[in-house]
Amino acid sequence: DDLARLRGSVPDELHAAIARAAQGKKGGSETSEVDVDEAARGLQALTRRAGARCTRVVRHDGGGGGSGARRTLLAVHVCQGVRPVMHHYKGKGHKRRYVLFVDTADFPPVHLQRDSDGGRIDFTRTGLTLKLLLALRPHAARKESLVSQLVAMPLFEDMTTWNLYMTGSTLVYIDQDSLGQTYDRWLPQAPALLSAVSNYREMLELLAPEQCGANPSDALVLSGPWTPLVGSCARKAPKGVSAATQQAADAALPRCSNALAKPNVLCHDHQCRDTFVDCAMHYPWA
Repeated sequence: DDLARLRGSVPDELHAAIARAAQGKKGGSETSEVDVDEAARGLQALTRRAGARCTRVVRHDGGGGGSGARRTLLAVHVCQGVRPVMHHYKGKGHKRRYVLFVDTADFPPVHLQRDSDGGRIDFTRTGLTLKLLLALRPHAARKESLVSQLVAMPLFEDMTTWNLYMTGSTLVYIDQDSLGQTYDRWLPQAPALLSAVSNYREMLELLAPEQCGANPSDALVLSGPWTPLVGSCARKAPKGVSAATQQAADAALPRCSNALAKPNVLCHDHQCRDTFVDCAMHYPWA
């Protein structure tokens, strides 16, 4: 059943190698191994589907440790390729898009180009994202080391597992859009500021439900960032409207900056401002 589900997404060469190994195992064979050459061809086919124009597979043979079985690692090196990608896997969270370029003849060999403004993001470091490292279930001692490094870092804007990177044994922050700005000095004002903004929103909800209620008909905010409070008083999708129709309507709206440090709340008048408070201040109340 598992092999049947994989058949639609795995290249024929890789599927055949896995299937033969599985058949050998079912028959009691002690040598039910994946055919390495077939697997290599399958991996190359898989990377071509992903947009790679030039690849090579490097084979690393090693012992099996205590098991005694021979183990082979296949590493696919992409030397050239172009692929459209989303900011998050399958666009979860928001719909920001990029084009990924790989060319080992350039420096740096990997970069992204943002579709919203054409901005370029260079990949200048090698290592592992914290997201990948945690998926490998590191030892408790390694986690303690990660925590000690994390709390020693400045407070950056977007300290998520995909923006924290392990280079060797060092944890670094890599988000190109916000690398130059830290927020430690603003922490003493954070409680008062959050309280003030929250109270302001509650007053607007009470006094102007058409602009800032649960289902505003004339919303102050047309679109905003995912961060709490900042994009309050946003419009809601009308009932009965299909997802495709709503996406088309959203795509027709002006786009604000992707960076949180820049105005990225789209107000009722199609102007980008810092917060919903700014939108309220520019609304024609009288």
